[in-house]
Amino acid sequence: MSQLTPDIAADVVAAACTKGAGEIAEALSRVLDAPATVEVGSATTFAEGDVPADWNGPGLLIAMIVGEQSAVAILSEGSGLLPEWYKNPDPTGESRLMTLAQEFGMLLLPEALMPSDSKAGRVANVGQSLARGAANWPLAHVPLAIQVGDKQGVLYVAWPIGKTTELFDAPAEAPGNGAATTADSPPQDEASYVPVFDGEDRFGALPAYARSLLRIDLTVRVALAHKRQRSDDILGLGPGQIIQFNKSCDEMLDLMVGHQKVAKGEAVKVGDKFGLRITSIVLPEERFHNVGP
Repeated sequence: MSQLTPDIAADVVAAACTKGAGEIAEALSRVLDAPATVEVGSATTFAEGDVPADWNGPGLLIAMIVGEQSAVAILSEGSGLLPEWYKNPDPTGESRLMTLAQEFGMLLLPEALMPSDSKAGRVANVGQSLARGAANWPLAHVPLAIQVGDKQGVLYVAWPIGKTTELFDAPAEAPGNGAATTADSPPQDEASYVPVFDGEDRFGALPAYARSLLRIDLTVRVALAHKRQRSDDILGLGPGQIIQFNKSCDEMLDLMVGHQKVAKGEAVKVGDKFGLRITSIVLPEERFHNVGP
């Protein structure tokens, strides 16, 4: 398996960044709330004490996890390009950042290094985050010059990072040692505990029985259309035949989890892969039953 080493720099520049520069710009435009253009620079390395000055401050950090290591994309707040909402994103904003992270994983890295997972969020100090993440200096990087209107900035793609889980800021601890409870504390009985998610580690705050449910694998499908046909018509199908659906070609596709429709979206091209951009969430079907006397 290929590794995140400085030797892949040419692949990142030629096979990934330059080839997908237009799509990288489109992905950024959706988060920056304005049309953006991207120009890919030459690969080089950063020594530990020779990083950009604005890394000593807050910024957007995107981690693309490959095996035990990660590559990161960094855009500092000092660039003036990041929207205000990214600092405290609502669920829609979180979804936009996660979508950007997934798109970057497919566009910025060679196909042989497709990330197994991605994370994105604001960090209080980019340099300190890289130190916590055990950045392997000298850090290979590719600069991407970004133009948004009359504003300019640089997004850096850098690697390798050793500890992805340490990159992002830890949630603030409670006063004291964090073990004290108050009269307003929720009950500790897992069967009755309903957590309030006001921190970054939302899933970690769930009780054990709920976390176990989140580890269940579900089949996710994208459905173009459905049609019922007689058995003899289906048995008569062969190569070259066309099945016509009663659905317009510009209608949204359905995202199915199991047999339940959960969202609608449009087909998009991400690199040379097919993807679905979610445009709306489908509320669960409501069922009513008569209550007898």
